[in-house]
Amino acid sequence: MLALLAPAAAQADNVRYTTPSATATAGDCSAPMPCRIDYAINAASTGDEVVVETGVYAVGAALDATALDLHGVAGQAPPLLIGADTIAATLLSVDGGSVRHLAVRGTAPAQDTFELEEGLAEDLEIGSAAGDGAKV
Repeated sequence: MLALLAPAAAQADNVRYTTPSATATAGDCSAPMPCRIDYAINAASTGDEVVVETGVYAVGAALDATALDLHGVAGQAPPLLIGADTIAATLLSVDGGSVRHLAVRGTAPAQDTFELEEGLAEDLEIGSAAGDGAKV
């Protein structure tokens, strides 16, 4: 029965990387060829792990982390994801999987910053200019 409770990271299919300066919107997002954050997360498959390198990310599209292990790098400053003020949807939506060691800031007038439907969230810094900071 304990095997059923194992975290998603133990079942990761692929490890995808993103950095603040990455521009790729195609490929497998390997460590030597990281992808832009929206592609690294939104194009990931169920069970994938997405490693968000430290730094400041200007996020231009809503991020949908469905059944992923999404996290910053242990021992480093948490990456700061700042949503564009034009994003109408929730900046970071998590449905299943886990999200850890990130700072997330929403800037749009009615934008919710973070929404967790199911899964694990820990060591997060969440802020919102006007919408809800977090919905769990």
